[in-house]
Amino acid sequence: MVAEVEGEFYEVGSSRKVAAKLSLLAFEELELCVAGERRAYQKARYIVEPPLGSLPRVVHFKEDDGDCRFETSDTAGFRELERNLSSGKLWSGVAWLEGHWKGTVASVVLLAFFCFGFFQWGLPALAKKVAHDMPQSWRVSMTDQSIASMKRFDYIAESDLSSEEQLRVQDIFSDALAMAGLQDSEYDYELRLFAGKAIGANAFAFPSGLVVATDEFVQLCETDEQIKAVFLHELAHVEEQHGIRGLVQRGGVFIVFSILVGDASSVISLAEGIPAMVMNSQYSQRFEMESDTFAAELLQESGIGAEAMEEILILLHKDVPDLPVATFLSTHPSLQERVDNLREIQAGE
Repeated sequence: MVAEVEGEFYEVGSSRKVAAKLSLLAFEELELCVAGERRAYQKARYIVEPPLGSLPRVVHFKEDDGDCRFETSDTAGFRELERNLSSGKLWSGVAWLEGHWKGTVASVVLLAFFCFGFFQWGLPALAKKVAHDMPQSWRVSMTDQSIASMKRFDYIAESDLSSEEQLRVQDIFSDALAMAGLQDSEYDYELRLFAGKAIGANAFAFPSGLVVATDEFVQLCETDEQIKAVFLHELAHVEEQHGIRGLVQRGGVFIVFSILVGDASSVISLAEGIPAMVMNSQYSQRFEMESDTFAAELLQESGIGAEAMEEILILLHKDVPDLPVATFLSTHPSLQERVDNLREIQAGE
């Protein structure tokens, strides 16, 4: 074991170098000998810079008035001393990888497999756990704030449907709840009708159990069964807590890609953003297909048939071009994918 390493010492705020010796004491304490004076530094008071090729090794020491540093060109001697430091084991492993390309390739492959497993199974499982363990009061608060924001930005307004029409739609919603067996669910199921000023014909659900349908959506539907099909689809989003899970998963994807890419800008940020967008789109599309399947299976079991779901999807997409090129970035699967899934259910596959 190397008892000490010779090098140069730079005092706080000074560029003048002084010959010095660095030695290791017990409990990872480092001792500097400078001009006959000995200074001892506990682990919390020094930082060892990672090795970088054949450049001198550097140690920063914390003083009350700033940082001083020790540099040495005796990299071999410092490496021996560093073996007895907890950080040394990490940096020696990094240095080994830098000098062995096969190890580097293997590490990259392992990292790729880890990321794949994390994104495919780990993150969705974590998001599901977080979403279902969230207090209902939090879901209600999030829902109320979202509705207030939509009204404030003029996305929705009070419904213009007649009282009789609103009651008819409410009855359809109650039938959908009964069909799904959710009358006594832990969620506060409720239907609210709004005029879709900026969002047009649409229906969507919030984590608390609130389902929103626009006047335009109700007017677009040609049958009560089509309305019921969409309500069943939205109930699936609530039961599976797709909204909260999506938020958690998007956050997880952002954090992981930020760690992998680092703090960057311009081209690198774009390269980081595109894979994250694709990953989040895949999560969202998976949720939509799960909800379609939930609704279609209940419709089949009830005797209504999954055709009602297919019909309303076609009506909702009649003025929306289905662009295959953009599907991988879309929050919803393509119309053709959704129709194919529904027809498989109708055929009992």
